Amino acid sequence: MRVLVAGATGVFGKTVLDHLVAAGHNPVEPTVPTTSRAAFLASLEGITADAVVNLLGTSTELVDGYRAMHPINRARLEGTSTLIAAARRIGATRLVGSSSFQGYGFDTHGDRALTENAPFGETDDTENAPVQLALRGLEQQTRAFGGVVLRFGHLVSENAERVPAVPRRWEGALPVVHVADAARAVVLALKSGAPGGTYNIAGDDTVSWREIQRAQSRVDGFAPPVVLPDALIRVLAPFASEVITRTSLRLSTDAARDELGWVATTNTVLAANTAPSVGVPA
Repeated sequence: MRVLVAGATGVFGKTVLDHLVAAGHNPVEPTVPTTSRAAFLASLEGITADAVVNLLGTSTELVDGYRAMHPINRARLEGTSTLIAAARRIGATRLVGSSSFQGYGFDTHGDRALTENAPFGETDDTENAPVQLALRGLEQQTRAFGGVVLRFGHLVSENAERVPAVPRRWEGALPVVHVADAARAVVLALKSGAPGGTYNIAGDDTVSWREIQRAQSRVDGFAPPVVLPDALIRVLAPFASEVITRTSLRLSTDAARDELGWVATTNTVLAANTAPSVGVPA
């Protein structure tokens, strides 16, 4: 299958490309960014493809501030619209869109594993509204085309560039997925995803941000993460802190298992770790 892959940057994008090739597909990367719709579509002249994979806005890194989220929100909304126009132009009938667990909301969701039917992309009167609108818009456009949406947990991988600070008090559980498992989900969604389907993609480990970064430091040989007061993290990283100091949720992946044949199989960076964190005065 010839597959146009947009947003294949960073470790996750490279992993997706590698998995597509290993599965016998022929991935094609666009040469023009989707931020220029006319130029992007013009660059596809003479190109045909069977499918489009939309990885725009997907990364292993959390963005610190809301200003840095603006281009990501735009990519999810306008970039998805551009890719759907591209799919029609190049004859692609399959579309896989990358979404995020963040759409379930930055809050404590209890111990019940959320299914794909849980409220998603709901807005409030905070700066999170554009983030939720972008995720909801990405998904609505993808499903309207007949595409498949993958709601990824927090993506993790070895060889991180840095280990962020961790909160002193918050221990909310986060869904995580190794990039190799997430990439395998993309390949399976191209093959078996139901048109208009939505699937949670997360590993069996549901752990706190502190545990994630302690394990990351152990695996990559960094010093243990610095521990900061929760309130200070909210000042230094106002958007990232919504995940780091406020969110706790679990995801049900039954639909992915039953319909895609997907289960988490890759050992993540979240192995048991007892290394101490480096604290700062309260």
